[in-house]
Amino acid sequence: MGLLTVQRLFVFDSVSLDNGIKMIKASNPDAIEVLPGMVCQRIMDRIRAEVDVPVIAGGLMIDLEDFDTALKSGVIGISTSSKELWRWQDEHMA
Repeated sequence: MGLLTVQRLFVFDSVSLDNGIKMIKASNPDAIEVLPGMVCQRIMDRIRAEVDVPVIAGGLMIDLEDFDTALKSGVIGISTSSKELWRWQDEHMA
């Protein structure tokens, strides 16, 4: 079918991160979405050390500083419902 799978990983403490990494290893998704996205800067080194899966930052990505921080942490993309940030992306990254 050619479907891509994205495993959502809700990280609210170290136990949820540990359990999420175990699930990722077991399910072998094409990518993972870390929520809230702002935690990516804190956990990307751990994720990279444990799994080789592209990461998307999602949830509570409120402003351009959040985008910049997430992108610098090594995510491949950002998921947001902010129409203002969609417009910024269209204007600056097209």
